[in-house]
Amino acid sequence: MKSFLIRAKIAFLTAGLMLVGTVADAQAGLNLGETVLTESTSALQNLLDSIVSLLQVVMGIGAIVVLAIVIFQVFKGEREAAQKLAWWVVGLTLGFTLLSVVSGLID
Repeated sequence: MKSFLIRAKIAFLTAGLMLVGTVADAQAGLNLGETVLTESTSALQNLLDSIVSLLQVVMGIGAIVVLAIVIFQVFKGEREAAQKLAWWVVGLTLGFTLLSVVSGLID
């Protein structure tokens, strides 16, 4: 009878240790999942920030080219050049404003 009780205790303790080990493994997997999620979110935010910066540079270069063309047209005496200059300012302002808003939403 004593042998049976000892074996029952050993079986019970073994089952308890297996359960604790399973919980610890699950916790380690959960921590790994959180780490992967955090790293991937950070990488995506960095990628989107880089895209916004690239768009700002492209818009700036395009704005400089358009401004040079409009100034050239003003010197040629075209009347519509002033209106094009106004549209240039409005478009550039709206473009940078929208990119700033998108950049703020990403962070």
